[in-house]
Amino acid sequence: MKKVSLTARLLPGLWRRGKKAAVCLAFAAALASVPGTARADVIWEPDDPFYTEKCMGEAGRNEFVLNERNYFTNGKLGYLYVTDDPEKETIADALENGVRVFVSFTYVNGEGEEWGVIQYERGEDGQISPSYRYGEDDSVKTGWIRMEELSLIYDSEEFKKDHQGEIKNNDGTVEIQLEPGEELQYWSYPGSGNIIGNAPDGDKPAIAEIYTDEDGEQWGYVNYHYGIRDVWVCITRPSAVDLPVRAPSPQEQVAPAEIPQNLPETMDDALGEKHVGKEGTTRPRASTPAVIMTVIGLVALAAGSSIGIIAFIYKKKREEAEEESGSE
Repeated sequence: MKKVSLTARLLPGLWRRGKKAAVCLAFAAALASVPGTARADVIWEPDDPFYTEKCMGEAGRNEFVLNERNYFTNGKLGYLYVTDDPEKETIADALENGVRVFVSFTYVNGEGEEWGVIQYERGEDGQISPSYRYGEDDSVKTGWIRMEELSLIYDSEEFKKDHQGEIKNNDGTVEIQLEPGEELQYWSYPGSGNIIGNAPDGDKPAIAEIYTDEDGEQWGYVNYHYGIRDVWVCITRPSAVDLPVRAPSPQEQVAPAEIPQNLPETMDDALGEKHVGKEGTTRPRASTPAVIMTVIGLVALAAGSSIGIIAFIYKKKREEAEEESGSE
């Protein structure tokens, strides 16, 4: 679980939360001045009603886990449903498989299901992409999707897990050497083939960790540098843009399917008995009318049984009384 300071968590969301912001900002500023308070970058927060409402209370805020990773939608049906509330599980939208989404926080609901919050928008061409802006128009949407219906886009965090025995701390002796005019390239991870930015001439970030690939190329991990974080640089060839690609094969994707025009109201309606909990066990999910009819049926059955038993006892008593009167 990633931990962040209260100040870092509060500031982005408070900017858009109206009149309560002044008091909360003063509180956050006071925390920041306390010796020993954890330092962290300001964390982007989604403009999501469920998240915002819960975050107004300390207990609710602690229910969210910082995630900040990218995925492709990969629902079993060829698409997945987006809900506006992971507890009520009311469906607001649907996304076909293969859409890239950014999950900023995760949340486990009362039934043990892990959900991730996303913020996205549709372009004029209909393409869906992550959105990080706050606006009053309807083009930017937020919602919650089940984490089990996503496939992770391989990233630096996953690379470090896979190569943890090969990555060493930099003792301060390894530095980046740039020739005049060279531009330092930032990579998402060694061998990714994905350049995510570059540094101005002469800009040299601090190298926290060192990794050497199979070709002998030395890479340096940059935790943070002027707004850029969690990136890698090739120390032996810092300005190269054509380094070998060794990205692992992506996770298996379910082919996208056409989304129904009329969306179900809830996840129960959509998935029925396919709706599974955290442990992966199937939970029968009857609709409310069905539950009511079942209860009525059971009550009627119980009442009928009771009436039958009473009638049987009454009949038996009457027969015994007749036998006694006949014997006299």
